[in-house]
Amino acid sequence: MNPNYLHLDLQLLEGLHELSDPDEPSMVTELLEIFETTTPDLLEKLRLHISNNELQAVYAIAHRLKGSASNIGASALALICSKMEQQAKAGTGPIDVQLCESADSLFKTSCIEIRAWLKEKTI
Repeated sequence: MNPNYLHLDLQLLEGLHELSDPDEPSMVTELLEIFETTTPDLLEKLRLHISNNELQAVYAIAHRLKGSASNIGASALALICSKMEQQAKAGTGPIDVQLCESADSLFKTSCIEIRAWLKEKTI
């Protein structure tokens, strides 16, 4: 495991990068732009639904975020989203708000790490 990219699935990122046309920007760049554009709104909705204890909505958004994070190689974020998804599915109590805060932090960290990884690929 590369200590510079603790929160990422580097094997997935390498695979996506290798699928990219050599004359075009990396597929990872395109996916990252979508991820960075859509995720903040989802995290905000997630916070709202957690605060209102709307478990079905929390489940749906956590599931969507888990998929998005997995597709871009943000494995630590995907794990946190999976935990929220499981809590919402169990329906045994309120969702741990700290998980949402961790997801927000991991989203930002993952984007920074992916950008650094991409920069290494273009050198």
